[in-house]
Order: sequence, then structure tokens, then C-alpha cells
Amino acid sequence: QGVHYILVRKTEQVKAIWNAIGQEKKFIRAPMFIIGIISVEGSGTNKNGEKYYAVDFGICFEHLILAATAEGLATCWIGYFNEKMVKEILKIPEKYKVMGLTPLGYSTKLKGEVTDRKPLSEIVHYEKF
Repeated sequence: QGVHYILVRKTEQVKAIWNAIGQEKKFIRAPMFIIGIISVEGSGTNKNGEKYYAVDFGICFEHLILAATAEGLATCWIGYFNEKMVKEILKIPEKYKVMGLTPLGYSTKLKGEVTDRKPLSEIVHYEKF
């Protein structure tokens, strides 16, 4: 199990992480981040010889986000960030890859209805594409 989580709660570190992301739009007031990392060493491979650490991480991180949401917390999976900056800020060893970040806190707004989504009939296919 190569997944690790770093909880970032200190204000100056939270600001530094926002800087590594390059934007502060939605969750500017989130008091903390959870940073998900994984060791690429020892990752299993699929039948094509491809390492599946990204799949392992995705499963773990999404469960974390769903559990936080079920507890009434607001989260957002962030995959666009400067990994080098994040590793420097948090002193993450080279053998680990930063896979995802999520700000964590309580929403200051009521949730609106999701818009601009394709209908299922455009993205679900039966028996063949």
C-alpha cells in the first residue's frame, strides 16, 4: 500500500499550496488541504506491463473525497498543480509522486443545481460504442 496523505493545516503552508496550484477561486477560505501521494516503487502492473499506481491512488483518493462529502465537508479534487513546488513545500521524498490535492472545509454557499452536463444518452453506450 503505497498511498500516503499529508494534512496541511498551517495557514502559511495552505497559502503556499494555493500558490503551487496557481489559482484560488472556489475554495479560498478552505482551512486545510489533504495532499495525496503514492510511492511508484513496488507498484503492481497490469497484463500490458503498465504500472497501476494511478488507479490505486484514484480509488483511495475518491473514497476519501466521498467520505468527506458524506460528513458535510466541501472538497474538490485538484489535479492541476506544480508538483515540484508541492514536493518542496512539504519535503516529500523523490520516490513519491504527488497525485492529487483537495482543499477541505465547510461550504460558505448553498449548493446549486449542476448544469452544463451531457445527458446520459450521449455518454452511455450499450453492447458497443
